Amino acid sequence: MNLLLDTHIVVWMLLEPRRLPASIMPVLADPTNVRFLSIVSMWELQLKVNIGKLSLSMSVEQFVTTHCVLNNIQSLPILEEHIWTLAHLPLHHRDPFDRLLIAQAVHENLTLVTVDPLFTQYIINVIN
Repeated sequence: MNLLLDTHIVVWMLLEPRRLPASIMPVLADPTNVRFLSIVSMWELQLKVNIGKLSLSMSVEQFVTTHCVLNNIQSLPILEEHIWTLAHLPLHHRDPFDRLLIAQAVHENLTLVTVDPLFTQYIINVIN
């Protein structure tokens, strides 16, 4: 299964694993699943650090680079097609980061891993 990890899932997975729902743990632990972290999540992490909503013991660049290598998480770039997919999404979710993650999941046929209940209103595979 190809998984797109929501930003909070990555933070919890790496810093606060006890916060992860029991339903998500086996999916994240399964070595046959391919895990992706979107560039949009990296951007969101950087913004959260900049405004003081997230504190890390290293730079966001080091955090992402180190943990993606150690946890076999691949980077997912933002493509023009992901932006164009936004035009076809209903406005259930207003957060621009989350909308772009949804568009990426739609376009790339990825399963989104999140605890955000609004994601289930879209026609995508969601594990929550």
